[in-house]
Amino acid sequence: MIQEIIIELDKRKDLMRNHDQLRRKIEDNLNYKKTKAEVDELEHEKKSVEENMLKVGVSDTIIQPEHQRLSQDRQRLLSEVFRYVCHTSMIAVCNSTNNHD
Repeated sequence: MIQEIIIELDKRKDLMRNHDQLRRKIEDNLNYKKTKAEVDELEHEKKSVEENMLKVGVSDTIIQPEHQRLSQDRQRLLSEVFRYVCHTSMIAVCNSTNNHD
């Protein structure tokens, strides 16, 4: 009878040990899957950033000439405004001189 109890206890110890090993394996598996999902997400973000960088690089070749054209237009308009202001000032000076005479 005592021998049967000892055998039963040994079986239960083995079951508990196996249960603990199984639990650890499941936890390790879940941790692996979680970490793998995080790595996959980071890889996706990395690819997305790389694609955006390429798009910006391509867009930069399109934007640069447009930027230059707009800068030239700006300079032209500023020159026109400057000439207009100078011309208007000269007319005002001439008119004030003629009115004083």
